[in-house]
Amino acid sequence: MLAARGAGDESADRAAVAIDSTLPVTCLAWSDYVGGCTDGFAAKWHAEPGRGSRIWEGASSSSTTSSSSSSSGGSAALRESDTVMGETGYLSLGSWSGAAFVYKVKDTTEGVTAEHVQTVRENTTDELPILSTCFAASAWASDPGDLITAGCCESVKVYRPTESGYRLSTTYHQPDVVKSVKYAEEQNLVVSGSWDGTVRFYDRRVDRSIATLHVSKPCVDLDIVKNTAAFCSSRHVTLIDLEARQVGLTVAAHHRMTQQLRCAALLKDQSAFVAGAIDGRCCVVAFQAADAQSYTFKCHAAGNQSYPVNAVSVHPSQTVFATLGGDGEARLWNHVGRFSFTAPPLPAVPTAFSCGGFNAQGTLFAAVASYDFSKGWHPAETAPAPKLLVSRTPSEKWSDG
Repeated sequence: MLAARGAGDESADRAAVAIDSTLPVTCLAWSDYVGGCTDGFAAKWHAEPGRGSRIWEGASSSSTTSSSSSSSGGSAALRESDTVMGETGYLSLGSWSGAAFVYKVKDTTEGVTAEHVQTVRENTTDELPILSTCFAASAWASDPGDLITAGCCESVKVYRPTESGYRLSTTYHQPDVVKSVKYAEEQNLVVSGSWDGTVRFYDRRVDRSIATLHVSKPCVDLDIVKNTAAFCSSRHVTLIDLEARQVGLTVAAHHRMTQQLRCAALLKDQSAFVAGAIDGRCCVVAFQAADAQSYTFKCHAAGNQSYPVNAVSVHPSQTVFATLGGDGEARLWNHVGRFSFTAPPLPAVPTAFSCGGFNAQGTLFAAVASYDFSKGWHPAETAPAPKLLVSRTPSEKWSDG
């Protein structure tokens, strides 16, 4: 049993934005890119001549006056013109309607804001659900990077930024539903996990598949940390070496996890994984000396009522991780001290939290309040409209205790 501890009296600044979707939202992903908006530096989007891609262009300005920027072309939705100190990040959402939504999130001295910049859809007839989305970008990138989506269309789609916004560039077809897709920055690979039990690797330099691994079990979730991918099936997590593109160690979930896993995430040092199940339980399992260092606990269950753990996300400090549940709760846990924080990263919502996670810097936490289909299709017709919530993280108040 985990004890509960407070994380401070002051709640972090938050933003809440209604999502223009009549159907539930299934997935959320942050871009690793971070745009600065500090005094003395003005940044702007502009189209690179002859290529249509976007690069950053900086210009100095007085430290006592606000910076200004202009665009030499391109979509105003993707233009940057911050005039106060802070950071700008981007995130994407995938919907059951087959559309992806791109948001710009600003964390400045004036507070946290989230602005919808584009709805991405190949065509109006493409209504197959998107189950996973990510960006192909790094913290040193000059823009949020290519947008990648995957799902029931049995393909991985790559959208690249153009003068008129994100446009479909490449489609990687697969024989079955793609449950999860991630970008491996160090290898410049797009990695997908499918219901047919395969992991496929796509080299972005040549825009084609270069390897396929057969893990045998259908993919439930996929996570990547540096050179390692974790393929989560209903009962096991399998490590994959991205450099050698080989299947490695397979570890079973904790023996007390009797129900199907729904989500999993690697610790940043790759020493263990965190997984959540459909019965409201969560486990932390070490890859070495698993019996001694592993444990399980209830995180989204009360009495005889349990709710699925829809997402887990590990903070860059790797001491803290968050869980999002079908009970509409977002909760923080310290896996070293094995206690929970009484102050949640986001307030409870009347529906479920279907997806969410920390940004790469660990400064912001985002989640989507949306129906999660845990009670079948019919409740989706009367469920509240999806909403995006973003909050600063009180990481300076976290301790091992």
